[in-house]
Amino acid sequence: MINSKDDLIVVDAVRETSAIVSKTDLCGMITYANDAFVRISGYTREELIGQPHNIVRHPDMPAWAFADLWGRLEAGDLWRGIVKNLAKDGGSYWVEATVVPIRKAGKTIGYMSVRTMATEQQIQAAEKLYRGALPKQKTGLKLNRMLSIHSGYLLGSLFVMLLLVVGGYLGIGGIRQGGAQLVYQNQQVLHNVVVLGDLNSEVENLKRNTGTVAPVLKSVDENMARLNGLAADENYRASVEEIKKDLVKLSTLQGLSHAGDATAMAHASAVAGKLQSEISALRRTIVASASRQVSQHLQRNELIENISLTGIFLGISLVLLFGWYFMRSIVRPLEMAIDNFDKMAEGDLTGEVQLTGAGETGHLIRSSATMQMHLKVVMDELLLMAEHIDQHCLALNTALFEISDHLDCQHDKLIEAKSLFEMNTTVEIKDKLDHVRAAIQALLQVSGGDMAMQDEIRNDMDEILCLEQLRSHTFNDFLEKIQQLSDLVVDNRMETHEAYSMSAQLHTISTQLKQMVSYFEVVPGTRNG
Repeated sequence: MINSKDDLIVVDAVRETSAIVSKTDLCGMITYANDAFVRISGYTREELIGQPHNIVRHPDMPAWAFADLWGRLEAGDLWRGIVKNLAKDGGSYWVEATVVPIRKAGKTIGYMSVRTMATEQQIQAAEKLYRGALPKQKTGLKLNRMLSIHSGYLLGSLFVMLLLVVGGYLGIGGIRQGGAQLVYQNQQVLHNVVVLGDLNSEVENLKRNTGTVAPVLKSVDENMARLNGLAADENYRASVEEIKKDLVKLSTLQGLSHAGDATAMAHASAVAGKLQSEISALRRTIVASASRQVSQHLQRNELIENISLTGIFLGISLVLLFGWYFMRSIVRPLEMAIDNFDKMAEGDLTGEVQLTGAGETGHLIRSSATMQMHLKVVMDELLLMAEHIDQHCLALNTALFEISDHLDCQHDKLIEAKSLFEMNTTVEIKDKLDHVRAAIQALLQVSGGDMAMQDEIRNDMDEILCLEQLRSHTFNDFLEKIQQLSDLVVDNRMETHEAYSMSAQLHTISTQLKQMVSYFEVVPGTRNG
């Protein structure tokens, strides 16, 4: 908001010039103010230096805005926002301010504010914001600090390693689940072995049975039901079918032997022996097959577990190796570039930039080195220009002093010549007039009452007076020329003083330029200026 036409003129003047810059110490006391700040604030530089910066703080600015500013500055961050300032005459002006810490040797020694005139859109948005309630605290800044390259790499590595561990755990868990399934299958195998053992006992009973046929047939039926379960496995189907045939044959022969057939009895004994051999062979086959399956399964599970553990170990090793390479090739060069930029911001241009890193990070490193080199050249050129200005100012001042002394001398001589000429001329005229007067009186005494002689004398007097008037005019012209020369000398002397004043201003600018350049250190252990 512009309160007057004069404020508008000042704001327009500042808008067309450089940024509004001021510096303060850690307590907020102004240590530097550029010309734009002096013009727009309405204070003199002497009135600003040493005063707290809130001398230009407008009462419309809420306290939380400055609390946010100081919070960010104390955390080492920059602050940017739209600020309404108060001028000395009570007027106000809006600026877009960027405030940054001034650091030396890693420590904050003050703050610098760089401001430009705010646009109408920015002013309207700021007025709406400042009229509203206290904004909610933002967590974005803390979150942004957490989302650094280090934390991102750490979180990413932990996530990958967690995936590897979880994947390995699930794989090994699946293997162990397969082991449980194998245990269940072995229980079925053991059940079949038990069935065959029971069958072998039944055959022995049939072989010895001398009772009725009914129990024998019942036993055969029960054994047949058991054998049907084994016949489901094609590996044992042929053996089971052979056992079933022999079991039926044995039951038939056993029935005949009960009838008293001796041949059938002998044959039944032979069949029972064969049947027992077949059952024993099948049992051995089942046990051997089960043992072989268990052994193969255990070996396979052990191999899978070893591969899984090796994969997890290799995966974690690769993550760590990639992390080391990432830190060495990307993070470390970035840290070096950031450190170099921080040093340049602190005014230290003496650091040697290691041209390491590849890709974008290497390009950033090389760009920082190029910027540092350009800054060194610019600072050297500025310092050289300041020294040349000082030398020329010194030579100019010497010449101006000589010219001024010469002009003073010439002026004094002209005044002296004028005075002397006036005095000599006056004396000379007086002497000549006295001489003429005496001559006239003598002639009058000699001529007595001779009228002709008196007329002649009178004519001579008129002629003398005419000549004297002519001489007087010439004398006045001469005096006027002397006065003109004297005035010209005075004008030249004033112009000389103005030139000297301009030279003094150039010297002041040169001194300020040296002070600005002295912020940068281009040679280790020294400062410019």
